[in-house]
Amino acid sequence: ERKQWRRELYLPIFGENEMDDILAEMRQSFESIIPDMPYIGESSFHLQWFIPNSEKLAEYLIAENYGVTKKEFSNLHLTQASKDLFTEYTEAQLIAIGKMQFGFNTELFMRSAALWSQFRVYPDDYIFRFRKGDGVDFDWGLDYTQCANVILYDKYNARDLLLPMVCTMDDLAGSAMRTGYHRTMQIATHDPMCDLRWKLQE
Repeated sequence: ERKQWRRELYLPIFGENEMDDILAEMRQSFESIIPDMPYIGESSFHLQWFIPNSEKLAEYLIAENYGVTKKEFSNLHLTQASKDLFTEYTEAQLIAIGKMQFGFNTELFMRSAALWSQFRVYPDDYIFRFRKGDGVDFDWGLDYTQCANVILYDKYNARDLLLPMVCTMDDLAGSAMRTGYHRTMQIATHDPMCDLRWKLQE
């Protein structure tokens, strides 16, 4: 299923004749970067995003060889992500998923995860603190001071791919799910932290 998804994603850029060879190159590229991926444990909730983001990096390293720019690559993925969101879910389902990001259980989980990160069990893991909101600007937030995506992308001189592709994905999902997601800083652009904030929309 993922192979077909990738084929459809990249087909407009590469064409049918080269597609199978390029997909094979992309798989090999991902295998080659696995040793460079920061180890963040086997049960981190970040894995659901970190692994796909690592795959995107591997695929970009191949696409770049065929003349695809970072802007073209990131726009391609953002456009596809938007289509996927509204194809897989109805508007009501997206809003319901968004509401699940609020409440006692979410706060307890995020507080615990943030506290655990401070122990730096895995040196290159995500490190962040929980922030209780005022209910006006935001309900709750996370201040990240270390990002595994940045650590990996830096190794391949691709940090400037993070903001337009990876970070903007958060804004896209937040808007679709009406979670009031916003931030004013991001490590990807050399700010000291990513100040992620959520505000339940009425």
